[in-house]
Amino acid sequence: MKSATRTSSPLSRASEGSPLPPVVTPPALTSPCTFNVNVGAPALVEPEFVSVTPSGRTTNGTTFDMSVPAHETGDLIVICATADYLNTAHVGDFTFVTPNGETVTTAQDWHSQGGTPGVEDNLKHSAALFWFVATADRTAGTMTANWSFSDTVNFAVIRMRKAKFKDTGVPVLAKSLNGAYASSIPSVAAMTGVQEKSRIFALAGTDNFSNDNFPPAGWTSRANFAPVSFHQLLLMERTAAATANENVAATNFTTDTTFAWASIGFVVLPKGA
Repeated sequence: MKSATRTSSPLSRASEGSPLPPVVTPPALTSPCTFNVNVGAPALVEPEFVSVTPSGRTTNGTTFDMSVPAHETGDLIVICATADYLNTAHVGDFTFVTPNGETVTTAQDWHSQGGTPGVEDNLKHSAALFWFVATADRTAGTMTANWSFSDTVNFAVIRMRKAKFKDTGVPVLAKSLNGAYASSIPSVAAMTGVQEKSRIFALAGTDNFSNDNFPPAGWTSRANFAPVSFHQLLLMERTAAATANENVAATNFTTDTTFAWASIGFVVLPKGA
């Protein structure tokens, strides 16, 4: 009698001690796989104000050791300057001896309003703006400014936190200029198209004390400095950072009139701008 034939599966054969079929290995890839992941543009990081140090020359001269706040490597240092006589005749003649040999960039050279262009005048006040990025840590101290025309000059040196500026080529932009050669209220002119998350500042050099209602609503005083009665530096920062492509309205610094004044509206841009 013929016995029935039994067919075994590979699994049953393995359980009975029979070897499994050989494993087939696929061929190696000849080129690496590439995955495209869109992470989007880097987020804008709002700049951080840390401190400001005002100082000024009280007699006419051509040099001054201005006060500089303590700072760290990578901090942005903004130099605000106002002068009693200096004007557009002296564009480009300001030099600085920085703490560690940093290069100073001019954001706005001497700006004045009215009178005869290029002629010094005791009713013509001026303002200028400079900046550099610190290359080393430093305790509070001084740095030297030199200029060609004998004058009194006031300074306010701002420190902005370091991490916000390492990716930014030009962190400081002058956005508006204003001034008057007659008795009037000092104001900052409108600033248009301001980058989102920028910090907004206004600087003025005035001929005499202008303190009533300074700063205006929505702004914070950063410096109100007058070492002599005929020359005052006013610096204020808007409380809120800029919204996207914002147009910032013109704003009076005070409710006082002054004989003559000059102002600069400027912004410190965010990282990634």
